[in-house]
Amino acid sequence: DRFVHEMARVHRADAKLDAIILRETFADRADDLETALVLVKDASERACRSDALGRLLDIVVALSAILEKEETGKAAGGKPGDARSRYKLASLARLATVPAKSSAGDRTGLGGDTLLHHLSKTVEAKAGAGDVLRWAESSGEGFRKASAASAPAEVRERVAELRRAVRDVEAEAAACERDSQRNGGGEDVNSRLAASLRAFAAEALVRLDVLWATSEAADESAARLLVAFGPAPKGTAPGDVLRTLGEFAEAFERATAENRRARMERGKE
Repeated sequence: DRFVHEMARVHRADAKLDAIILRETFADRADDLETALVLVKDASERACRSDALGRLLDIVVALSAILEKEETGKAAGGKPGDARSRYKLASLARLATVPAKSSAGDRTGLGGDTLLHHLSKTVEAKAGAGDVLRWAESSGEGFRKASAASAPAEVRERVAELRRAVRDVEAEAAACERDSQRNGGGEDVNSRLAASLRAFAAEALVRLDVLWATSEAADESAARLLVAFGPAPKGTAPGDVLRTLGEFAEAFERATAENRRARMERGKE
């Protein structure tokens, strides 16, 4: 009861409480937004500039062409050269489930009988395979985390919300200054709170400007990602591309490990 009574005597208690809560939680909230942007930006740039991924996708495209040729021979409506066939990532998810047609000799050293296991075997047999295998080992988790992060546009919405909240803090700081002046000026509770809130607001607005600029840079990287592997199907978001790459990298790594175990069991290593 005493606490309620004392709070009732505080001018604009709700506004002061909101300002103080924002001041205490702002850093963590801004850090979370920055982490999401960095994840999307770094993963998008890594995918776009990866020579290892480019070499791997060249082989995938060849396998995809074979799949499309077989499918168009069985069903009408699939036309070679359409947007799906030009999009290099279109068949990545299918490689782990489509069974490969191979002889017993072709299956030597395979830990499974899918196109993905054959892809792994083919890559390991090529020069420079180490770079591709290291790409798969180091990329899956990063792409998956980036795909789950907030999109840059969503981050900008939160930045805008935080900016409005900081402006409210500035308004409360000004109100506290007026209260202090009405009480005769000098240093008092209101003047100290006003100074603290103004200092926080100034730093927060700078941080939000940086976050906004970072979100625009992340957007540019994500936009490049959408066209890096050919025209993506309509409605594809950068997060979809990152999710596809992450799931493929992890599946490729598992297939490679299964192949190696199979070779060891057969005494090939």
